[in-house]
Amino acid sequence: RSGILRFDDLQAGKYVFDVRYRELPDITREITVGKFAEESIRLPIEYSTLFGTVTIAGKEPPAPMKIDFYWNGPPRAMTDAHGEYFAVLAKPLVKDRVIHLRTCDGTTDTQFIIDRDVAPNSRFDIDLPSNKLVVEAVDAKSGGPVAGALVRYGAFRSEEMSSTYYFRLAMQNDTPAHTASDGKYTVENISPDKTIHICLEHDDYERTCPDTFKMTSDETKTLRIPMQPRSGYRGRIIALQPIAAGQIYWYSADGQQTESVPVKEDGSFRFNRQHVPDEVLAFVSINVPLFVARQPQFDDVLEIAIPAAPVRRFEVALSEESAQTDALVTIAVGEIIVPYPAFSQHLALHGSMLDLRNRGPLLVPDILETGPITVLLGPPPSTVTPSRNDLFRLPQYRNVPRKPVTGPMVMFGR
Repeated sequence: RSGILRFDDLQAGKYVFDVRYRELPDITREITVGKFAEESIRLPIEYSTLFGTVTIAGKEPPAPMKIDFYWNGPPRAMTDAHGEYFAVLAKPLVKDRVIHLRTCDGTTDTQFIIDRDVAPNSRFDIDLPSNKLVVEAVDAKSGGPVAGALVRYGAFRSEEMSSTYYFRLAMQNDTPAHTASDGKYTVENISPDKTIHICLEHDDYERTCPDTFKMTSDETKTLRIPMQPRSGYRGRIIALQPIAAGQIYWYSADGQQTESVPVKEDGSFRFNRQHVPDEVLAFVSINVPLFVARQPQFDDVLEIAIPAAPVRRFEVALSEESAQTDALVTIAVGEIIVPYPAFSQHLALHGSMLDLRNRGPLLVPDILETGPITVLLGPPPSTVTPSRNDLFRLPQYRNVPRKPVTGPMVMFGR
């Protein structure tokens, strides 16, 4: 009743306190306890409320929608039959935050980019666009339809992929979306007036990403994408379960992406290049932890067995003492730095953000601990020159701050 809880006989070290009450967002604080010392921590109970209406082109949505304001957390609001919602948040919404909205049946699954800081305890209406993009995959040689191609799409601040707002796998009823027998797949409610990037992946074709483009709020556009048939080497991921939305990335020692290929449900894949031992191989998927290794030697088939190692989950945050509030983040597993594009794709597939915003925390889930894990804190996204390279291999970012993962929270700035 006094609001005080006391812990006695704690060992010296760092502790993370996580306070939960019913359906309210968690309140998390970190504290260092010295030997023979008594420390106190105050937890002001402060939340930000929002209310408003979700509409599509000014009209009520056809079904109630779940709203996730932080992407890596549980849905914080649900619209009623008229599209109205009320939400309680731990932090106010800031510009460039991506809100995830979806109906329970998955028929509408979209994103909304906040274009301004949102005042706490205020009205915030969300009007989704009514545009439509028809993606048409065709064989580059025959012109025939390519069925079963995975579709990835996203909105970017510029034409470069390092300027991501979001880049995600198209989903339908909680399963990865593929082009139909006619080679077509339709994406709706795409962020208007933003640079849009589309990529198609198929086991029998090269990964294909046409030129970027923009759409208006009510435009209907058909994008015909020729795909080149794949040839070359064969490989297989050996895992305990079927693989969903698997992807393998190869990066050279200087940070250049040398190849990226999709992985079938049974773990098989094809690739075109003979990779060398100093290249980093990163495997990501929806249902398997992130795995990185050096490119192994192989004969006819490249077999990669996912080891039986512990799976780690932790958060990264910036303290109030840090002048930096936003950051690009990656990790190292043992002596291998995970290439940032592969790491950000893993975060997106496992329900987290692509970078640390507003001091965090940034959730880092499902990392295969084949060696000690270290967090690398990069520069703010706004200061990075757009590039397709892995920026943590560039000379100016090789000596960024690092901290080992020893508990559920990694705090920079102290």
